[in-house]
Amino acid sequence: MRDDARVSTATFPDSIDLEGMRSVLAETDVRYAVAFGSYTTGSETASSDFDVCV
Repeated sequence: MRDDARVSTATFPDSIDLEGMRSVLAETDVRYAVAFGSYTTGSETASSDFDVCV
């Protein structure tokens, strides 16, 4: 993951560990990751998962 990667946390609840995900991705060859789905639109429910495209 690029050193200058930016993560907007405006719509993510505290239950999503973005720093943890960033740390894991930094140890891989992933060049770009983007979240999508209900968490990005603020429409998540108790049964929602967190969608990431790498």
